[in-house]
Amino acid sequence: GRVKQLDELEGEQREAAGEALRDLLYGDIRFGTRFRDWLRALKAGLEKRPSWRLVTALPALVHPRDHVCVRQSAFRREAAIFGPSRLYSRRPKRTAYQNFLRISKQTWERLEEEGYSPRDFLDIHDFIWATLRPSAEKHLEEE
Repeated sequence: GRVKQLDELEGEQREAAGEALRDLLYGDIRFGTRFRDWLRALKAGLEKRPSWRLVTALPALVHPRDHVCVRQSAFRREAAIFGPSRLYSRRPKRTAYQNFLRISKQTWERLEEEGYSPRDFLDIHDFIWATLRPSAEKHLEEE
């Protein structure tokens, strides 16, 4: 659903976003800078602000052992388990992504401590979403 928002990009904006995406996925400068440039390219070409999922889905799919797709509502709940929530923005930001990624790594470590073996951050995403999405509490109580 959210990726369809990319259809709004036209002409030079589409080209700029494509270049920023290529650099994000395969560039050799610091990831934070590449993430910032990708986010700027999306903001410049889209009517609405890009969502966390739109901004983080492609790096997570291409490099699932290095990056995570952020579902903001559930990930903020996960972050609250580990520390102050002020570090996590409702809107995509470079520093907030780095914090969400850190929380994802901590979640991975805790799952391993409990005897589980996540394969990649797609597993971490699914775990966080399954346990902390808005409807999860009711669903988990029923089981």
